[in-house]
Amino acid sequence: MKSKLRTTTLASALALGFAMAAPLAAQAEELTISVWGGFYGENWEKDVVIPWEEKTGVDVTMDFGQSATRLSKALATRGRSADLIFITDHQMAILKERGLLDTIDPANVPNLENLHEFAKDPLGSGQCPAVTLLGVGLAYNKDHFDTPPTSWLDVKREDLETRPAFMDMGWSVAPSVMTHFATLQGGGLDNMDPAFDMIDAEKEDARFFNLFEVVDWINQGEVSIAPFLNIFARQDEKLPMRFIYPEDGTLGVVNMACILKDSPNKATAERFLNDYLTVETQEMQARIWGEGPVVKGAKVPEDSPYVMVDPAKVGEVIIYDANEIASKREEWITRFQDIVAQ
Repeated sequence: MKSKLRTTTLASALALGFAMAAPLAAQAEELTISVWGGFYGENWEKDVVIPWEEKTGVDVTMDFGQSATRLSKALATRGRSADLIFITDHQMAILKERGLLDTIDPANVPNLENLHEFAKDPLGSGQCPAVTLLGVGLAYNKDHFDTPPTSWLDVKREDLETRPAFMDMGWSVAPSVMTHFATLQGGGLDNMDPAFDMIDAEKEDARFFNLFEVVDWINQGEVSIAPFLNIFARQDEKLPMRFIYPEDGTLGVVNMACILKDSPNKATAERFLNDYLTVETQEMQARIWGEGPVVKGAKVPEDSPYVMVDPAKVGEVIIYDANEIASKREEWITRFQDIVAQ
């Protein structure tokens, strides 16, 4: 009987202990953020997340990875892979189509009012904003050109010293680039034939890249020119790679931050997002990584090694409809791969 009583008493004590601990656990704030990995993710955690944790006491878990990988993870888990996800606009539109995005309460994110108009609601659903603007232009080897290239269509010039390179269609900004190639040659979102015909005509001499390898190709003289993201085209006077926005259009792609469906930490995610959309954080993003601000009043550094979009000219940037791209992306990827594989 003594043993049974002791067992009962111990069980009661444990139950009481858990009951007392439960309110404390409920008070602890947590947040899981899905964001790009590698060098970017490591520094983003150090410069953005850790200071915010120290300021707020929130315990943040990072889910790092390439855009396509994290998109697939969010789709596979029905939005339960993270609380807050950072990803490119048309990829976010795919999550919207699947019903995997939650709404943001503007009252909890008052800094939304400070955004440029294009950044307030890129998907037209009132769910989430853009957080940075990326510029897409041409990276080229300066030693291969008497004067810098001026047109997107310079990628198919017959007098190139070596060859052009093109993004693999699975790359996050590639659909926007292909849409622009189509538009400049008489097509557009509803007629991509000119862009795919161009790839078909150029494929024998061209190279195709997934990410950073094209930087080495250009600097080593193996490639003369390629469409590229400004944030990866860091200018170095010791190397021949340069980056420009062509005269026939500065192409923009926005990175977005959205709360995934059924997040148990929605209020905390909104708090993080509001703090992220400040002039101070936006200018830090521009200074360290070359990402263009979307908050009014934020400036870009004049001595940056990145060629960023001038905040005074954001209204001139061409941003193609992310919802349209999302609806056609898989078809385009298949068509692109079929052409390149032939």
